[in-house]
Amino acid sequence: MQNTAVKASTMSGYRSAMRNYYKMQKVPLPSQFDGDIKDVFQGIRRITATSEQTTSVKDSGKRPLGYGAYDALCRTTILAMDAGFLHLFLVLSWNLMARSKSTETIQLGHLSYEEDAVGITFFKSKTDQDGSKRRDPRHIYANPLQPHTCAFLALGLYLACNPMLAAGALFPGSSQRTRFGKGLKLALIEDNPVGSSEIGTHSIRKGAATFVSSGSTGGPSLVSICLRCGWSLGSVFERYMHYERAGDQFVGRVVAGLPLNQANFAVLPPHFVDNNSDAVVAALDVTFPTLSKVASMRGILAHGMASLVRHFDYVVDTLPAKHIVFGTPIFRQPLMLEALKAELATTNQRLQPSGIPPYIEVYRLLEHQGSSIDAMPRRIVDQMRGILDERDVTHGTITSVLIKQTIVDALQVLGVGRHLDEPALRREDEQGQRVTFLYSWGGRMHKLPEGFEFPLADTATAWSLWWLGNDRLKYVPYNAIDSRDLGSKKQRRILSEWKLVMTELADRYMECCGCSLPASWNERKAAESFDVAVRGLHLLLSTTPLERQRRFGQLKVVTVARLIRQRRGAKTSRPYQKRKRSEAPGTT
Repeated sequence: MQNTAVKASTMSGYRSAMRNYYKMQKVPLPSQFDGDIKDVFQGIRRITATSEQTTSVKDSGKRPLGYGAYDALCRTTILAMDAGFLHLFLVLSWNLMARSKSTETIQLGHLSYEEDAVGITFFKSKTDQDGSKRRDPRHIYANPLQPHTCAFLALGLYLACNPMLAAGALFPGSSQRTRFGKGLKLALIEDNPVGSSEIGTHSIRKGAATFVSSGSTGGPSLVSICLRCGWSLGSVFERYMHYERAGDQFVGRVVAGLPLNQANFAVLPPHFVDNNSDAVVAALDVTFPTLSKVASMRGILAHGMASLVRHFDYVVDTLPAKHIVFGTPIFRQPLMLEALKAELATTNQRLQPSGIPPYIEVYRLLEHQGSSIDAMPRRIVDQMRGILDERDVTHGTITSVLIKQTIVDALQVLGVGRHLDEPALRREDEQGQRVTFLYSWGGRMHKLPEGFEFPLADTATAWSLWWLGNDRLKYVPYNAIDSRDLGSKKQRRILSEWKLVMTELADRYMECCGCSLPASWNERKAAESFDVAVRGLHLLLSTTPLERQRRFGQLKVVTVARLIRQRRGAKTSRPYQKRKRSEAPGTT
């Protein structure tokens, strides 16, 4: 055992364990137990107080994570090459003000569409082990003013990067809380090597609660905060103070980081005019081929898709070029992106903001009035100029306004500029034939630029890239790539891994369907054919030799290739052998 002082909180855990053990064994506790343990606790507290009085005071447990540190962590985690896992886990833990254990166990069925928010319902918590308390959703709001902390963008990135995610756990696999803890530690070391040991997963919950309750003098009520955190209020409070949507919605907007002292606090999330339009439905079906079939998820998926479209430039400028999100349909197909941008709502006709305190409307009116006053001089000058121009015209003077209007009228009569209003014709021509770009390097022409690298893609995204390529980056379908088009030995080796997996999937498709692959490809055909091809492969590779379930939908292509080789090697006279990693310089 470690030779360290035992804290009262640690002993409290031991006491609870002893009580539970006696209860399970159906043996009554000794009569002197309560009295003796009380004396022990008093002694420990007295020793602790004396030590703190004569030495420097040390914090108990992890420190709260301040909003500034949370903001910096979000900027770091969004860059992680883990298909959005670390970033979404962090953002949800903060916005839900939840324990990491609760975040780990979120199921997709716990998510609900709440108009301008997304609701997440917990059916069990540390303070509600039997699930007897009310089951009310905790409202999660977007923050389009800060994309790196926006929960809707984080959710959209994660779901788009994991197209095989099906109904069940939001974070499939065992020990996802441990996985997050390790990733959080690395991110903290990168941001602040000195103070990283003082921050842990529980610091997120502490920091979020502190920020909401004390980050402003006009924040939500303490009852709403305690109910969202799942804390006990005592028998009297719990009898008379109950959950109400408006209170939780207000907490949700504050914890999302929206500016409480500005009219922008009532900002709506990026959303489409009509979630059932042809362009939106088609994009949802190919970007989320599995979850889009679940009716209760379509509104949530539309929120995530709208955030991806609104923050497209931010994602392109911020995330690494090899990030898996750039292999998803909306980041590969410029025409799909243009169609979705046209569907984004520019007014607040369909959605109305919820969780808004009364004074925010006053802020909005004052802001509108200020803008009107600022614009008034310009309007007066323009009106006066128009009056003067009209009077000059009546006296026979040729003014600039008259010349401009005459030219515009003449061009309209001649039909010049009519093609500017007919983008559909240009799109149809562009869709009809693919333009192949060639790049010159190494003394010859190539289909890819010299610095091209394969993305860290899962099998579903890789299948689409294999047959469709990337129109936005002008990359040919990956099945047309030759080893001579790649600039490094590493990328040529990865190409062979991709070929192995894609050939295996193609064989599975033809085996299941009894027919050849489609002669022409589009996003829908790629999604439908992959759904067929992956069934047989999933059955073969979904479990480990120890019968543990793999997160098959999140496995990268290189990993799937290794598993295929391992399985093939077991059936041959020369079984698969794991490659030896080259030792780093200076190691023995």
